[in-house]
Amino acid sequence: MEEHSGRHPTPGWAAGADRVAGVVGPLRVVPVPCGLWVRHDDGGPLSDSLVYAVPADPAEVLLVVGAPGMPALDPAAVADVADELPANLGSRLVLVPHAEGSAQILSVARELVRRWRREVTVSTGLPVVASDGSRSVVATGNDGEPLWRPFMPRLTVMPGGGPPELGAPREAARAVAGLDRREPGRYGLAGPWVAEVCWAGLWVRHADRPGTPPALGDTAWDAQWLTVLADPDVPEPALTKLVEHLPKDAGSRLRVQRTGQARAQ
Repeated sequence: MEEHSGRHPTPGWAAGADRVAGVVGPLRVVPVPCGLWVRHDDGGPLSDSLVYAVPADPAEVLLVVGAPGMPALDPAAVADVADELPANLGSRLVLVPHAEGSAQILSVARELVRRWRREVTVSTGLPVVASDGSRSVVATGNDGEPLWRPFMPRLTVMPGGGPPELGAPREAARAVAGLDRREPGRYGLAGPWVAEVCWAGLWVRHADRPGTPPALGDTAWDAQWLTVLADPDVPEPALTKLVEHLPKDAGSRLRVQRTGQARAQ
């Protein structure tokens, strides 16, 4: 496919972003409607209908990271690409994982936070627009095909370390039908147990237990999976009720983690 952005109308950031297009170190940077697509410079085909279907946003530049059938990218090399952007576009950048890029996207964000000393926004999948005009994000598999729609569309990686923060209000979280919605992003399960949207996916805990979700390293998170963090004392019936009410696509990508041990459900 010929390299072209296909942007109509052309957003104001286009000229600055497209200056980075071409080969940057070991990577190829391709203009696409939503911004730039970073992949290995292997001369392979550039056709990817999902990437080219992500619409341009006049306020944001998306950096799509990864391509189907490609090896994982070096986070530092991807950060080098972002570093080439004009300074006025850095604050408008959103990192977007695609295919193999889902496993590296938080590492890329961490590297940029270290270099830029400011927060970096990460999408949990490709932003797409359905035929009815509704918007969501879609996580893709290593073959580039859609896998599921994550519960929280965006995360924010902050300076100073620590887990990412929710990059959108809880009202933006995907709903779980059939469960008692206590408040945005929080659902009642069996007895006193609740499931709450968190940066990793969902956190199952006692309703009266305050605090933050259990620690989870960046490498344990992958946009291709729904990670459910369950406190050690959460009984199986509460988890079973959650599983029974998950959307079909989310249930197929589920992995439950207790006390540092992940297992498929």
